[in-house]
Amino acid sequence: MLTSKWFSGTLATTLLLLLTTTLIIYSPLTFSTFFILTYLTTYAITAQLNLNRLKENDFTVERYISTSICQVEETVKMRVIVRNRSGRRYLVKAEDMANDLELVSGSIGGEKQLDDGESMEISYTIKPRSRGAYVIGPLRLRIYDDYRACVRELSLGPTATLFATPAQRLDVKIPEAVAMSRDFRVAGSGYNPFTGPEETFRGIRPYITGEVIRRVDWKKTARDPEHELHVREFERQSQMDIVFMLDCSPSMLIGGEKTILDEVLEEIISVSQTLIARGDRVGLITLGTVEDAEIQPTGGGAAYKQLIQAVAKTKPAKSYDIMREASRVRPGITLFIVGRFAYTRPEELKTVSKYLTRRGVRAFFICVRKKQKPHPYATLYLEKLEEERIAWLKKMNPTLIVIEPSKVKETIAFLYQILKRGDVIRVY
Repeated sequence: MLTSKWFSGTLATTLLLLLTTTLIIYSPLTFSTFFILTYLTTYAITAQLNLNRLKENDFTVERYISTSICQVEETVKMRVIVRNRSGRRYLVKAEDMANDLELVSGSIGGEKQLDDGESMEISYTIKPRSRGAYVIGPLRLRIYDDYRACVRELSLGPTATLFATPAQRLDVKIPEAVAMSRDFRVAGSGYNPFTGPEETFRGIRPYITGEVIRRVDWKKTARDPEHELHVREFERQSQMDIVFMLDCSPSMLIGGEKTILDEVLEEIISVSQTLIARGDRVGLITLGTVEDAEIQPTGGGAAYKQLIQAVAKTKPAKSYDIMREASRVRPGITLFIVGRFAYTRPEELKTVSKYLTRRGVRAFFICVRKKQKPHPYATLYLEKLEEERIAWLKKMNPTLIVIEPSKVKETIAFLYQILKRGDVIRVY
């Protein structure tokens, strides 16, 4: 493809040739103009043919990113190296693609004359302004001949994906949350008040002096001919399987500059990191998004990375059927359902609660409510409707927990500590 400068020069020479042959009868000028035009055309054709012979692997791109997972407003350093392996000398102009990311320092473009084997480096610093999954790249190359007569454009990979998550809250730890929430009334079902959820029955054996009397198996003891005490033996489990089912539908996109959804995701990421660090397995189910995520409970750094990526890619899109989603949850896990339940009727929520209990799922329903600042009458009316809706949900489902979005981590931490201790969770 001809560059604009070379195209303008060729066009000007052509017009001059027409002028000299029609209006100015001067042979030397006509001949020189014809010679220049012939040279320009021949060179352009030759240069373009040489550029067309280039293949994508004649130029290699290496991309380095300081981190693939960051928080909103956190800076990330990028470094891109372009190397000429074509066997010829070319003028190369490179520009990286970093759409929707703010450039903090450096430049996303560069220009250099590269001989065979030489490289050019582009370094810059960017930061995300909001949560999301950002694709950086591909690199756009504009390859010129020596006189910039023609240009060949290439788009080269690899690309990099930057997952930007809400800022994590590290100020609330699980033991502290329990101390702060002693008066919090919660509800649940399916717990053994004697052994707790961390122990599994393994068998019966003779009693050893000093053991807890509540573990005595009185039926076995009564049948023993020598009337010796026997106790039930349990194996303690060190891990819990916890799944967060999050309402990520458009109903969560309220709350001003920072939506309820962003606040909830921020809290969930923070508490998930704490739980994974304690050795538990954490999973995630998102509802009402463009592409719903379902991550089975897993532990370790890989689980946290998978969770982060799912949260970053969350995009609200539609309503959802909570009963259908609940049927996907396997028995034996601890389930925290967090959302506004704007698409769920009170009767339906009650049915889902009973269904999960029958399946052996320890489920907690957490309704997030963020009160808006005083505003014109329209907002006050909407606030009143929201209060009535939540009051009706609470009336039909007394175990429903209604809290501010900023209290999600603290509440889950408190419930988690109760489960770890094996306390009975009573209905209020």
